Amino acid sequence: MSNRRKCVLGFGGLAMLVVCGIVVVLLQPSPPAAESVSSLSEKLPILPVEYIAPSPEPILLVGEEILSGYLDPAGSVKADLILLSHLFISFDTLVKAEDALPLGANGDIADAFRGRNKVQMRFLPDQHKAFNTAGEIVDRWQTPLYFHAETSERIAIRSAGPDRAMWTEDDVQLEPNGRSFTEHSALLPPSLYSHTDQEPK
Repeated sequence: MSNRRKCVLGFGGLAMLVVCGIVVVLLQPSPPAAESVSSLSEKLPILPVEYIAPSPEPILLVGEEILSGYLDPAGSVKADLILLSHLFISFDTLVKAEDALPLGANGDIADAFRGRNKVQMRFLPDQHKAFNTAGEIVDRWQTPLYFHAETSERIAIRSAGPDRAMWTEDDVQLEPNGRSFTEHSALLPPSLYSHTDQEPK
């Protein structure tokens, strides 16, 4: 066989292979068209989303902030009485009414701090640690405090002390100026002393 014939046959076989390959490719099923992201998202189930609101920070009343350290085990009765005097000053400043603070019994003053005042402004919640179950303002030994008011701004505050008995030598009194204290025998009236001018034992 001549070289020319061999070349023709070679090219013919190659052409047949190419044609067969094209036919095979054309007969293959076309792959599905890629779906867009938006069309896929439309087919996905929509799950309910529960919104969880953040817990709000508790809002403290004015009196709660002032008395945050009241009856603190690491504190003292003197520190407690000073905090109370600050509460009296804040009350007088914020409650703009004549004779807003009752100059009377412990329970009346406690009621005023709980919002029973002329402008109905609440300074302390009903269950604050400064109150006993009877609603009175107590010291760190759970004894009701004694208040002696000169004016709504000048109030002497007296604690019965550790023995829980008022008018004894361990009493502590914050004077109306809000800075100085009177303690021990200086708090006892002269009538309690003996005729020999000796301090009571």
